[in-house]
Amino acid sequence: MILLSEQGYYEVVPPIVFGLEVRNIAFLLLLLDNLGFLIFWLNTIGYLSYFLLFAVGWNLGFLQVYRGMKFVDILFHHMMNLVYLVLLAVFVALIELDIVVCHINRCKRMSDIFEDFGSKLNFPWIYAFCIFTIHTHCLMMCCSWVLMKFAAAKQELEQVAIDMQRRRGLNDIL
Repeated sequence: MILLSEQGYYEVVPPIVFGLEVRNIAFLLLLLDNLGFLIFWLNTIGYLSYFLLFAVGWNLGFLQVYRGMKFVDILFHHMMNLVYLVLLAVFVALIELDIVVCHINRCKRMSDIFEDFGSKLNFPWIYAFCIFTIHTHCLMMCCSWVLMKFAAAKQELEQVAIDMQRRRGLNDIL
């Protein structure tokens, strides 16, 4: 809200949302943002080690998780993880670009975007993109999990069919 002060100039009063000033909410969101960066880098390290383990395990043949699955299905699962990493990299690049542009223009950081000169709370597009990447990741993980289950079930059915053909062949011989 904008109020006229006793000195005769306009003073910006941040609106109250859920009992908190908007600048406090912005501070909390920035803390969550930094936590998101930490989670992003941990995820990146985790996925890189996961890819390395997958490559070594595939070559040495000791990964039991993927046993009985076709290479194409496994590759598709890893490609979905890779798409998620690319989305997160784009998100981090947009955050960095936003910080650089603010620095060049001598404007304030993202916390001040939340300071509303009207009566409603601004919601920056950067956090909308963050939510989009999180939902995309969840969707990809669910899809890849379902596809892996289908692939494993299909492989089991193929193995059962092969076993039945072998038994028929043995019965024909006997």
